Amino acid sequence: MHVPARGSARLPLTPGLPENGGQGQVQDEKGIRKIDVVAGALLDVPPTPWHEFANVGDTTIQFVIVEKKYQVVPPVSQAACPKETIGRAQ
Repeated sequence: MHVPARGSARLPLTPGLPENGGQGQVQDEKGIRKIDVVAGALLDVPPTPWHEFANVGDTTIQFVIVEKKYQVVPPVSQAACPKETIGRAQ
């Protein structure tokens, strides 16, 4: 998955491996927070129904998405997702 500079993506949160680093911003049911994306750092997180990642840096960030064979991701309810997104609402 490619997230261009100043771009965003909305998807279920699954484990992944960033191929290069950068600055990001995540929005999920816990709120909005800025993160440093470190190249080669395995993002092994429990499944969550949705999140949105915005690349707030100046470089494209590329992720390899890992789908665990026996880990079920909860279905996404459109009611749970906010109407405005971090990449477009500000």
